[in-house]
Amino acid sequence: MWLNCISDCGTIENPTNGIVTLSNGTSFEASAIYACNEGFELVGTSRRQCLSSGYWSGAEPLCTSHGISLAILKIIIA
Repeated sequence: MWLNCISDCGTIENPTNGIVTLSNGTSFEASAIYACNEGFELVGTSRRQCLSSGYWSGAEPLCTSHGISLAILKIIIA
């Protein structure tokens, strides 16, 4: 007998200097769409998806001020 289990990935916190909008809640195949406040730019993917494993795909993106170089961010993230 197969049970129809729907994974829930749980809530996601807004990134610093940004916002995340959830479409279709936090269940399997839901999407999380990231945007940054004015004066900040998104580093990373703008969309994550709730996977059947119960985890969000990819990594949480960052909102950085326009003056920070990607080279410095790569050092911080690593």
